[in-house]
Amino acid sequence: MEKNPSPLIAQYQPKKNGRKSQSKPKNLFDRFIDYKNDILRFMHDFKVPQCMCGLCPTYIECREETAFCLSTTGKSKCIKEEKGCLCPGCPVHEKMGFKYVYYCIRGNEKEQLAKK
Repeated sequence: MEKNPSPLIAQYQPKKNGRKSQSKPKNLFDRFIDYKNDILRFMHDFKVPQCMCGLCPTYIECREETAFCLSTTGKSKCIKEEKGCLCPGCPVHEKMGFKYVYYCIRGNEKEQLAKK
């Protein structure tokens, strides 16, 4: 009987509840709308695409602006441990002529200079 259920039993099977899932293009479009400012940020601040903070071993993703070496960004509120630093090889670091490292933890160039 289990192998061949009667049509009456099959008729009373519960239907799938909930709404139909969206297509992948629709989900991608929704993400573009939700993260519009993050995606288009480089159009307003040309330093950001050159910034290597996101590739650094010390970096932790927590929806903060990167380029911690700049005075406008400042220290990270999430990063607490030094695990390695890519600052010396960063194009922003070289272009601005900075000398220090670990800006995400220790602060920008001015803050580190004031501590010495």
